[in-house]
Amino acid sequence: MTDLARIERTMSRVRAALSEMTSTDLPHRQQVSWEEFLLSWRTAINQISDLLRRSGYPHLASENQQARMADPLLDYTWEARNVEEHSSEGSSDPALRMIVSTATFGGAPLVLNGVNIRVGRNVQVLKFRDLAVKRRGQIITLAAPESGPGSLAAHAFAHLELYRTLMLQTLRP
Repeated sequence: MTDLARIERTMSRVRAALSEMTSTDLPHRQQVSWEEFLLSWRTAINQISDLLRRSGYPHLASENQQARMADPLLDYTWEARNVEEHSSEGSSDPALRMIVSTATFGGAPLVLNGVNIRVGRNVQVLKFRDLAVKRRGQIITLAAPESGPGSLAAHAFAHLELYRTLMLQTLRP
């Protein structure tokens, strides 16, 4: 299989995960699709960067890395993959967590005998958390995005498509 065919196969996986994530209302399916998206998205970026380096364009791979790190949403997505992939159970403390919504009053949870009060049925929602990452020997915190997984994945996918297009134009004979 050629490098370009391998990249296109991975891009298909990225598209499929994004499509599943944005077409379902089930939080569990969204979370599984998010994890599949992260793995495929990161693999595609690594494949493109590797091909550019081997083809004599390492500066393009470096520029992509700098652009990714300068964009807080892309940086969060990149690091979220590490959290998803390297936690002890795959999702023991994922960047995207399923939580049960609770009743609030004035923005504060209603508590009875130390337990949050749940109203109606227990509604599960997905929420990102802040990520602590190590950079140059120091721990920094990447703030959790306010958007949902579909919006964040769409932003990351748009970046990947631009990077793929740049690669294709650069390597075009």
